[in-house]
Amino acid sequence: MSLHLSVKPIYGWGWTDGIGTIEPPREFTAVVEDGSEQLVGVVGSGEFSGWSVAMSKRHAGPFDGLVNVTILNNGADKIFSGSAEISKDLME
Repeated sequence: MSLHLSVKPIYGWGWTDGIGTIEPPREFTAVVEDGSEQLVGVVGSGEFSGWSVAMSKRHAGPFDGLVNVTILNNGADKIFSGSAEISKDLME
């Protein structure tokens, strides 16, 4: 089942481009498939439009809406990662 999400990046422990710390990106949308432990799909809007995205629960226990996010381009030569907030009812 495809899910259309609004992803709101937060600072958390910081965002990285694989080299150093960067500012969190702007809010973006994503279309993802609901997997057993993570959501995987494509960024729909924003500076990473068309890039692959994977999200997993940030904390153990009941889902609090916070996810770890990895965004990579199709060539996988650029990878960005950090934390974000999505709807709390998605990963129950």
